[in-house]
Amino acid sequence: METIDYLDKVNDRESFILFIRELIKDREIARKAEAENAEKYKYGNASDWENQTIEQFLDGAVSWLEASGREDISWKLMAEFLYCGKIYE
Repeated sequence: METIDYLDKVNDRESFILFIRELIKDREIARKAEAENAEKYKYGNASDWENQTIEQFLDGAVSWLEASGREDISWKLMAEFLYCGKIYE
């Protein structure tokens, strides 16, 4: 299954965690491919990863959120999720 398939199946806590774990694996695979073949990925990134750093990743996510107009999520929980990525080991 591809990462997008896991996204489509998110409907509860467990499927959200599974999606995040798959997203992590996807980035690790892309990073390895980019490192092993830097010339090939000189002008593009493996596995459609447009954002290479945490700053770029968060900026891309917030840009999507601003454009989406979504209101149907728990904003506090999402904020806690992102913040704990900074502090939790």
